[in-house]
Amino acid sequence: MRIVKDFILGLVSYYEAAKFIVKHNLYLYFIAPVALIIAFYFGGEYIFNMMKDFDFENIKKLDYDNLKDEDLYTMLILGIELVSVFVIAKFWNYLVLNILTPMNTFLSTKTDTILTGNVFPITVKMYLEDTFRAWRIMGQNMVVWMLILAIWYILSIFLRLFIYDEIIDVINTIIVYGTGFYVFGFSLLDYTSERRRLNISDSYKFVRKHVGLAFALGMVYSLCFRIPEIGAYVGVIVAPVLGVIAATLATHKLVDLSKNPHAKPKGFKKTKKINT
Repeated sequence: MRIVKDFILGLVSYYEAAKFIVKHNLYLYFIAPVALIIAFYFGGEYIFNMMKDFDFENIKKLDYDNLKDEDLYTMLILGIELVSVFVIAKFWNYLVLNILTPMNTFLSTKTDTILTGNVFPITVKMYLEDTFRAWRIMGQNMVVWMLILAIWYILSIFLRLFIYDEIIDVINTIIVYGTGFYVFGFSLLDYTSERRRLNISDSYKFVRKHVGLAFALGMVYSLCFRIPEIGAYVGVIVAPVLGVIAATLATHKLVDLSKNPHAKPKGFKKTKKINT
């Protein structure tokens, strides 16, 4: 059964990705995730200190019919901070993947080159197009994901009138995590689809064809963030690098990336024309 076979391929690819990193000394790619951890640590501490010192009692005492400009500004800043904390807490793993997309695009290309020997002459324009394409797909997937969860939330309220809460809770867990795993896996696979010059529609078709692979890749990626005590750090530092390499290795086994018609052969070098 393809879905089971692809699921196993996704799990095995993470193990092979770890060996791939060690064999080819790809440790430098952990620098960006470490920098991200440091930035979020100090940024989060700054927001936390601001919110801790905020006088919430004053908000209750405000005369909302005669608000001053400074009161509106204070409430706006507080709202932005609260929304930021909510987004980071709820979608931290997806946010990390988005922020590290410029590095992930390059890492996937590097992995492909090591695997196949193919060369990808990347211009600044092409690199930016691939990066923005990845962000676009992630944005679309996020919107669809949120819509599915919103529809399910509304439906679950109605279903609780007829079905035991315990059963609804189990279904809720399956839907929330299952859709999340698929979205993460899709994003990881699309870094390779970019290089194969699949349009967005074809990329969706490829992932639907190998939904088991997407699910496995996304599952391991997501679970890295849920390791007790250290998940927030391990997830950011390890999961993106391992996930991108695992997705590239898995795709190579499915379609043989060495036959990519959009790549240049091994040993390709850009040469200047000489006028004679």
